[in-house]
Amino acid sequence: MRTSRILYIWLISFFLWGFSLVKHDSNSRLEIPTVASDESLTIHTGYTTSYNHKFHIPNWVAYELHPSELNGINERSDKFLPDPLIKPSTCNSADYTKTGYDRGHMAPAGDMTWSETAMKESFFMSNICPQSPPLNRGIWKDLESAVRNYVKNQQHPLFIVTGPVISENDPVYNHWQLGIIGKTHRVTVPKYFFKAVLDTVGIDKSVAYIIPNSLPNVTFQEYKSNYGGHSRFRITVDSLERVLNRNLFPKISTKLGSNENQNAKLDPKNKVESKIGLIIE
Repeated sequence: MRTSRILYIWLISFFLWGFSLVKHDSNSRLEIPTVASDESLTIHTGYTTSYNHKFHIPNWVAYELHPSELNGINERSDKFLPDPLIKPSTCNSADYTKTGYDRGHMAPAGDMTWSETAMKESFFMSNICPQSPPLNRGIWKDLESAVRNYVKNQQHPLFIVTGPVISENDPVYNHWQLGIIGKTHRVTVPKYFFKAVLDTVGIDKSVAYIIPNSLPNVTFQEYKSNYGGHSRFRITVDSLERVLNRNLFPKISTKLGSNENQNAKLDPKNKVESKIGLIIE
């Protein structure tokens, strides 16, 4: 009898232990991509970033977005600051002044309303890239809102990694720089930006985007009417990984859309056709 009871307790403990292994808790960090040998990670309250001192923009920014985090009350600080955790220093806000480019968030401020600290840190320059106003205030903003709307209808988090396309060796994207801005620092202006989103509930589902920084200088509604919204730049995560030469979700064992198009079509008149597991509209 005693042996049976011990065995029963052991089986229950083993079951609970096994469940904890497959549960995606706060320590799983599924959003963190493969880190290159010359990269350093900076962890903030709401996001993790890898800052590139050569180009003075982040290599990537990653974060986990929970439905419960979308009901926050903290408003934008709009105070762009050098990242105090990164040495040598990041670029500063003045490097963007009168350049014609917005200070574009990679991890959106709209995803950080749940914490005053997270909101403040989202304005660190380690989370910022030069984005054209038509991109930052239009299709990029629309995509960020679409991701939030998707999360609101779920009961689990999404894992997101986003940033500039830095791809010096890719045959399609090797000429990835639009130019240089900055008074104190030489800040590279990327031609393209990416976003990859992973949903791990059930069968792993994912989607990615590569969006050009140069867009027609029209309102977003005009652009959407003439060309369509963010979905026209939709590709598979596997395709994006080949462009970036980086595994974006290395803790996921399966390839995400591995049999699809290798590169995004960036002509605004051509729509990207891929079989995407995760649809965000």
